[in-house]
Amino acid sequence: MSQQLMQSEKNTWAKGQALAAVLAGDVAAATISATAISPILTVIDRSVVENAAPANQSLLSTLRTNILNSVRRPRLLFATKPFLYMWTLYAATYTTANAVESIGTALTAGADRILISSITFISTCLVNVPLGVWKDVRFVQTYGRSVEQVKFSKMVGNTTPVASPTRSNSPARATRSSRTVAATFLFRDAITIFGSISLPPMLSSAVSAPDPLVPDPSTKNAAIQIFTPVLSQVVATPLHLLGLDFYTSPEGSSAERTQRIKSALLPTTAIRCARIIPAFGVGMVMNTWLRDCFHGQLKDLGFKGVILTYAKEMVFDHKNESANHHTSDKFVDTKAVPAHNTDIEAWRAGTLRTLDLISEGDILALKTTGGGPAVSMAFSKGELPPQQMLDALNEIANKCKERNVQIIVDAESQHWQKGIARTSLELMRKFNRDGKAVIYNTYQAYLKDTSDVLAYHMAEAERDGFTLGLKLVRGAYILSDNRSLIHDTKEDTDNAYNTIAQGALRQQIGIFGASGPSARPFPSVNLFLASHNRESVLSAHRLYRQRLEAGLPTVPVAYGQLHGMSDEVSFSLLAEKSESGKAPEVLKCTTWGSMGECVGYLLRRAVENRDAVLRTKDEFTALRKEVKRRFFWA
Repeated sequence: MSQQLMQSEKNTWAKGQALAAVLAGDVAAATISATAISPILTVIDRSVVENAAPANQSLLSTLRTNILNSVRRPRLLFATKPFLYMWTLYAATYTTANAVESIGTALTAGADRILISSITFISTCLVNVPLGVWKDVRFVQTYGRSVEQVKFSKMVGNTTPVASPTRSNSPARATRSSRTVAATFLFRDAITIFGSISLPPMLSSAVSAPDPLVPDPSTKNAAIQIFTPVLSQVVATPLHLLGLDFYTSPEGSSAERTQRIKSALLPTTAIRCARIIPAFGVGMVMNTWLRDCFHGQLKDLGFKGVILTYAKEMVFDHKNESANHHTSDKFVDTKAVPAHNTDIEAWRAGTLRTLDLISEGDILALKTTGGGPAVSMAFSKGELPPQQMLDALNEIANKCKERNVQIIVDAESQHWQKGIARTSLELMRKFNRDGKAVIYNTYQAYLKDTSDVLAYHMAEAERDGFTLGLKLVRGAYILSDNRSLIHDTKEDTDNAYNTIAQGALRQQIGIFGASGPSARPFPSVNLFLASHNRESVLSAHRLYRQRLEAGLPTVPVAYGQLHGMSDEVSFSLLAEKSESGKAPEVLKCTTWGSMGECVGYLLRRAVENRDAVLRTKDEFTALRKEVKRRFFWA
């Protein structure tokens, strides 16, 4: 039980850490959007309240006067309390909608859109409705005159004077009337919130297929976000009028009430539809756009996207013949694995949460030993993992394929690697069809047998007609792996890496793509080069570009570096644009998890950064040259 509580605490900490940047963007987007729309909404609501006074001008005349005064003297608008009331209402509403959706997406495995929309709807109503009432009361207190003389017809846009409403003297009747008014306004606001915040994302998902009339998805989503709130007012306005009528004429007959609502329905609907456009149409479009901007800062720098990894794994120490898990593998009987393994389920849930944090075009990296001792024991024997783990992998792969997210199966300790490679091969066989890789297997160039493993996988791809996802790295487990399995020198590793990378780009690796009687056709391959070695990646990309320009066959290629490391390599790649101005596809990789889950990852990065001084010297030289260029025109 204590271990379960500790794991729960670690998961909570890790999720909070991963969500921090997302929530910061949510708050910033809500604040900016509320600031942008609050001025016009303040002017509109002030005009409506002032127009309710018996001796005032028409609504349009009042609105025009207030707009002109706000333009000529904006300080008087922004310095008033009503502007603060309006800003508070919409900043709180947008922030709640943004934050609840982000948190719900992160915590809900599989990103159940209906569940997330329902939670967002309820939470936003709980914030918006009381704040909306508070704002309305403050506006009436500030701009209203002689509330007891307010005429119902003026409140709904009718210019024909009518008698002042008569309030009931009966406490019981007054209580029932107040409850009725509150109920109708509650339903009115619930419909508005649902039609403005919850329904548009659901409609956008439902009509995500290409449309010849509106081919641009962003244009379609913006149109849905603007017009769905407007249409919601067709349903909400009758409730609005009903609540007003119960407030002004609590003792009126049903026939009279119906007649009054009918006469005021059309103009009031028009006014409410016009007001909802800036409040939840334009405002939510701006809010959504800003969220995307804040959530995608890496992409704004030119990067294709991010690679996100859930850090939970098991690292096998060859020297001690042990793994970093509280349960040793030698005590695990894979044949006795229960039908529901909690370690596998925890890994599945954590991986799905990781998937929820990325978007289309990004990559999900998997550390499969995070599934626990039963999984790693099977891997150590070169076997496929338990069926529960295979089901989880299939579920994750299907969700990624639906969302246009690719998967990288990370290389891990060599003790497990044979089983990991076998599992990756089966996933590639199933999902890598139609010339596109959904699944990438990771090949470590520093291992002496990598060329043999790659040759076997290429033979399987050529025979079964699937696309081989080839992610190439040098290797990062040198401290824990058997040293005899690793190339003797760094030069040997560099040569192995460059040979595979450039061979894939030339479509000739070993007998595949070669000439001669023993040659075999080069299979379909998608290449991903993960490296901090500037010479390797730049020479590979220049070869790729040369072959494209010469019309020679090659393979699709993308590049990746760790977030916060070797940025000079990443930006050097982005600067290598083609004649058409297209930059290579470069992604940045980041890992999340609790401190305990990230220890192995951090130790490998420390080893990898032993040459950081040399890379820092290169960056300093480049920065000094750029400073001279900017200040001295050198």
